[in-house]
Amino acid sequence: MLVVYNFIPVLMNRIIRITAPYIASVVFSSIMLFSCDSTDDESSQGSQTEQEIEVITQKLSGEWKLVSSMVDGENVSVEDFECLKNSEATFSEDKYFIKYVNMGSSSGLCSMISERSGTYSVIDSTSISFFGSDDKVELIDESVHITYSNEASESQTDVFIRKDSEALVVSDQEKTTNIQTSPEEETDKTEKEEIKFDGSAVIEKLKGTWTHESSDECSKKNTLEFKSDEDLEFVQYKATFNRNDLLDYNIGVSYPIPSKFSAKVSKGRDQVTFDTEASCQFIKKSQLNYIVKDDKTVLLEGVSAVTIEVESDDTIVLIYKYLDSDSKDQTVEYSYRKMVK
Repeated sequence: MLVVYNFIPVLMNRIIRITAPYIASVVFSSIMLFSCDSTDDESSQGSQTEQEIEVITQKLSGEWKLVSSMVDGENVSVEDFECLKNSEATFSEDKYFIKYVNMGSSSGLCSMISERSGTYSVIDSTSISFFGSDDKVELIDESVHITYSNEASESQTDVFIRKDSEALVVSDQEKTTNIQTSPEEETDKTEKEEIKFDGSAVIEKLKGTWTHESSDECSKKNTLEFKSDEDLEFVQYKATFNRNDLLDYNIGVSYPIPSKFSAKVSKGRDQVTFDTEASCQFIKKSQLNYIVKDDKTVLLEGVSAVTIEVESDDTIVLIYKYLDSDSKDQTVEYSYRKMVK
């Protein structure tokens, strides 16, 4: 038995001497393989991050316009958004510049300008960081959301979209389905003083309600109602509304526009109703003054782009002139028939 026990240690020593180099080689190869894999992974991640930074930077580069602002989760008021909607942001390779426009405390004009600028860095595909700032900056659905603590220590989120975004492009079709009735330069008095025509006979023909002849279900609801010798109500309907319609009336609703949204707002001569659940989502009622220039021509005070031609006792034509997307003069005509009482 003693011989057997002496033989086992000798055998084990021989096995270790024979296999040790092989085991060491295997362990070393495994370590090198793991090291290479890790290096490759890190290199791959670095490459992806660099590419992501380039994509986000390109996406940010350019000019942006503020289209929505919320304070503590609520849209800012129409009054506050009237000036704020003129705010803009510009992003370059690693720099940003933001110009905020607010109403002056005493002037009542959009005269309070504040500017911010600095450098930014990309955190990931949905967020960036302003250097030296606690602002939360997110990229969501082709828009930039900037959340910060305002002067009243409230949480404010401003949403910017690119100035060349389709949401801000006004098509020629949109221009002709929403005739602008906002007052222009005050030429009313001069215009009225120059007209010496006695239009009483024409006014008597005009008094009453006229409906638009159209195949479109919403447009055919458009009406012109001559209420008195100089007062006119012009009502326009559209099947849908867009971001520009909201900006025109100082509504800073979240981006994109919620599927369920309604609002009613008055601005100058116009009262506008927005309702995503209505068959005609946009309704604008404009209270205007008119002047009878001659027995065939009616002008709207302060709205030189629109004239009305009297064709017969039961037909008038509204003529609207506008600049198209190529800045060329265009004219479109809408026929109205007098409603029979």
